[in-house]
Amino acid sequence: MSEPVLLTERRDGMAIVTLNRPDKLNALSRELRAAIVETFATIAGDDGVGVAVLTGNGRAFSAGLDLRELGQRDAGDEDRRSADEHMRSVTADDIAERRGAVQSRGRSQKRS
Repeated sequence: MSEPVLLTERRDGMAIVTLNRPDKLNALSRELRAAIVETFATIAGDDGVGVAVLTGNGRAFSAGLDLRELGQRDAGDEDRRSADEHMRSVTADDIAERRGAVQSRGRSQKRS
């Protein structure tokens, strides 16, 4: 059985959400984006969560969209927007814990 692409842990009023594709630098595949949508929809409805922490396993937080899926029909912006909207719908405070480079919409952000 393969590892889940997204891990969620709840403790002390926090939801810790971990991108779990370290071998692919946590690239946002369709499967991972769908898991993000489902997880953040659940967190948004949970009054017991006051803080949501988003982090990634491995040496990179996220390489951005999984480029191997870009040529496929259903790998476009629509489900990426859906994942973004669900993460923004969480009323809890949010923290992104990152290390290394982060790729976002074609721009690389290097932590200083």
